[in-house]
Amino acid sequence: MPKDKLASFGGQIPLTASAIATLAFTKIFEKTLEKFTEAALIKVNQLRQKIWDKLRGNPKAEVALAEVEKGSKQDLETVAALLQVEMNQDDLFAQDIEQLAQEIQQEINISKRLILVRFKVRISRMCIVEKHSRTML
Repeated sequence: MPKDKLASFGGQIPLTASAIATLAFTKIFEKTLEKFTEAALIKVNQLRQKIWDKLRGNPKAEVALAEVEKGSKQDLETVAALLQVEMNQDDLFAQDIEQLAQEIQQEINISKRLILVRFKVRISRMCIVEKHSRTML
């Protein structure tokens, strides 16, 4: 990838169409997101809508998108391939959805770190309580 194109993504390597489609349409992933932040869910819905809007009017894409919404992995591959074509033809669209996908990834990473910190705090509290209980005996 040329350096100028990489710079336009803030120095981050852009996500593939397959990764973006998976992020937007995988229900399992969405259920995981529910445990994270509402902001990430909103962004996933925005990403999904942008993809729908771009592929709307293509009968093959519309059928695949409808099936992907039901959980079809095979149709997810079709959506990813069609999405890649659109991304190759429309740089602004590609940049827009890649940026949104990167933001979703950042939200997920932040949420994971917060969950880990909360877990560590809980463990520390349990250790303190247990240590205190032992000294009381």
